[in-house]
Amino acid sequence: MQDAPARRSHSDETPGSTMDIDEAPPAAGGGTMAPTSTGSTVPSSMPSTTGKSYASGNTGTTESARHCSEDRSSTESASASELPSNMTAPKLGSAGGNLPKGSSLPMYFGVAESNGRRNYMQDRHLLIEDFQPSKEADLKERCPEVRSLLGVFDGHKRSEPAETAARRLPELLSREKAIFGPAKQTSSDEVFAAIKRTFQTLDDEILKEATSCDIADCQFGGSTAVIALRIGHVMYIAHCGDSGAVMACTSYDLHFPLRLTTDHKPNRADEHARIQAANGNIDEKHNRVVSEPKPHNGRVTLLSMSRCLGDPQFKENDKDVVDCTPEMRRVELQPGDFAIVLASDGLWDVLSDTEVVTILQKVRDQQEAIDGKTPKLGAEALVQQSLRKGTADNVTAVVLMINWPES
Repeated sequence: MQDAPARRSHSDETPGSTMDIDEAPPAAGGGTMAPTSTGSTVPSSMPSTTGKSYASGNTGTTESARHCSEDRSSTESASASELPSNMTAPKLGSAGGNLPKGSSLPMYFGVAESNGRRNYMQDRHLLIEDFQPSKEADLKERCPEVRSLLGVFDGHKRSEPAETAARRLPELLSREKAIFGPAKQTSSDEVFAAIKRTFQTLDDEILKEATSCDIADCQFGGSTAVIALRIGHVMYIAHCGDSGAVMACTSYDLHFPLRLTTDHKPNRADEHARIQAANGNIDEKHNRVVSEPKPHNGRVTLLSMSRCLGDPQFKENDKDVVDCTPEMRRVELQPGDFAIVLASDGLWDVLSDTEVVTILQKVRDQQEAIDGKTPKLGAEALVQQSLRKGTADNVTAVVLMINWPES
């Protein structure tokens, strides 16, 4: 573990890789229709996995973005121009909830998403403001600190892998004693290990689902994953693929982004070496991982990510050329950290980290106080700006905002 400079945080690996695959159009029923406004409500304690899009204002205790990991310069204001006529507005709604008992640091979250230019939706997300252990955790003693769990999952080829990830990940993680045990008796390494076990089990389940279905040529695809687990004043960020996370910080009235993830791509030096060590093939020109030829027709599959959940054609014969192991980071929150954004690559492809922080700061400044509406408005603004900037992909933004008590 290495502490990041000037921050009380550390990672269990070198920051890194994201993956993204060349998507084939999904089979019928694999996604949602073009987004429209909705006022549906989701229970605050349950993940949203239906493919519907919500902009929630729940309380909880809780330039492309490929660079600029800590841009501390001033930022420009986001454009307020109307969406292009060929773009669909974000699909928005609302959800309500109460601050979990024992919360000493109020947090609020919101989410918005849009199909973008596509007629299907393969992104999924989860929001659990009061994350509780399952009976299978068999806890004799539990730390009273509040837990919250957020996540974004970007499916490719089909929506099923992202759907399974959003549904099953909280169920699996809720069984882990290390997540809920007394803080003084649980180390960060144990939390990291619990998250890693959860990703591995989830990957196994998605691969089993892929091999048991009747989809031709195993075109089941896979999904990225980026999650944020809040335990009291500490955030654990884990990801595999190219869905990413950024923290919005303030210091001496300067608003700047702190990149919490780095995409898993085959041209990243450490990922490139790992793929080669696994006897994998890389299309260097197009920056893609290449699968083994299919025995019946010699065809190959290209994947623009070096890590993900699923994608059985890259994990045959125990080669695991494409890995599911998440990179993880622990961040102790401190005054000045006012927001965390989890988003699919449909947002990061067109917005820089600096632009994201600028938009959130502008939204926050327009509100009298941070409450359940603020992150909802922030998520909507991020998705709207992604559409204005021409994103062609599905885009999902989950925003968490922190309401620090006045000192």
